[in-house]
Amino acid sequence: MIVTCSLDEDEPRLRVYRQLKQTNLTRWSGQFIAEGDKVVDRLLASGLEVQSVLVARRWLETYVTKVPAQVPLLVIADDELPQLVGFEFHRGVLACGVRPATPDLAAIVPKETSPWTVVVCPNVQGPDNLGNILRTSAALGVDAVLLGRESADPFSRRVLRVSMGELLRLPIRQSSDLLDDLRTLREVHGVELVATVLDDQSEPLHRYRPRANRLGVLFGGEGNGLTDDVLQVCDRRVSIPMQRGADSLNVATCAGIVLYELAVCARQGQDAHRLS
Repeated sequence: MIVTCSLDEDEPRLRVYRQLKQTNLTRWSGQFIAEGDKVVDRLLASGLEVQSVLVARRWLETYVTKVPAQVPLLVIADDELPQLVGFEFHRGVLACGVRPATPDLAAIVPKETSPWTVVVCPNVQGPDNLGNILRTSAALGVDAVLLGRESADPFSRRVLRVSMGELLRLPIRQSSDLLDDLRTLREVHGVELVATVLDDQSEPLHRYRPRANRLGVLFGGEGNGLTDDVLQVCDRRVSIPMQRGADSLNVATCAGIVLYELAVCARQGQDAHRLS
């Protein structure tokens, strides 16, 4: 359904897009905004409910066949779109989606005993960091993500944009009691919980070999890492050896290194199994 809009008109369906930096939808609103063609395309393919798609007129021909007939396709003049959203926005495509309910823990853990990996972020507060972790997780075969109450909103505009919409392909649970979820993963579902830390006494990442085929990999917040109560629930601790006096890495960089190493380790294990 194509709806031609103008800033001079009070079109109710435009309200969610007005002055986005001042009125950014929070995790309590029930909605979220996707920015840019790639993120909007992934939203349309995700199966999540889409309330509307907004395009600058130059994008109309592209999206008239992409947007389902029951979803309003709002069209506005190219020069009016930046005025509407409140900043210089060149991509020309946005969408408003309905936030999915956070899944139960049991719903994201498969019943079969095949290999399974969940990334756990108890308190990653930077939207850029969380967005990059989610994008890396999707690229390197992570099966689900578990977030603590102190982590950034995964459906914020910034996280969605930095992740390039990859989070829409991952089951994401926003936990109200992370410690309880971690204990359940370990004790009920047989998940080995691996904390990434800065500690000379921990296992060097390149020597780490999982003892189970279900892994939970934990990445701490930007300031103080993982808290003591979270560390006490974990089975093992690993660290990335560093040189030249470096004492830490950005958490998103750390996640990329750790998840790649685990993916390589898993691939080598599969190759060894095929050859045996």
